[in-house]
Amino acid sequence: MFPETLKKLRMQKKYSQQYMADLLGVTRQAYSKYETGEAQPGHEGLLKIAKKFDVSVDYLLGNDETHNSLSEEDRKILDFANSVEGEWYSKLPETDQEVIEHFRSLYYMLEKNKKN
Repeated sequence: MFPETLKKLRMQKKYSQQYMADLLGVTRQAYSKYETGEAQPGHEGLLKIAKKFDVSVDYLLGNDETHNSLSEEDRKILDFANSVEGEWYSKLPETDQEVIEHFRSLYYMLEKNKKN
C-alpha cells in the first residue's frame, strides 16, 4: 500500500523522483525502491514525506484511509528531527537509529496500554 500511495501523491504534485530523493537525502535509485516496494524509508523519512504532502504517516502506510494532516505525535517527532538533538540523531549509524526507534515504539505501545 505505501508504494502506491507514495507514487500517487508524488504524481499528483508533479514532483520528480529526483526531487523527492533530494528532499529525503537519498539517491534517486533508493527513492525508486520506495515506490516499487523494495525498500521503505525510516521513521524520519516517513515524517518528511508526510509533511511534504500534508498527510499523516498512518495514511502513507495505509493504516488510515482519510487524507489527514500529520498527527500531533508525528509533528512532535518531526520537530525533534529538525532540532539540534535531531541533527545529532541523524548522524547516528542507521542501526543505532533503528534501536532508538524500536524503544520509541515500545514506549508508545506501553503508553497506549496504560490508557486502555
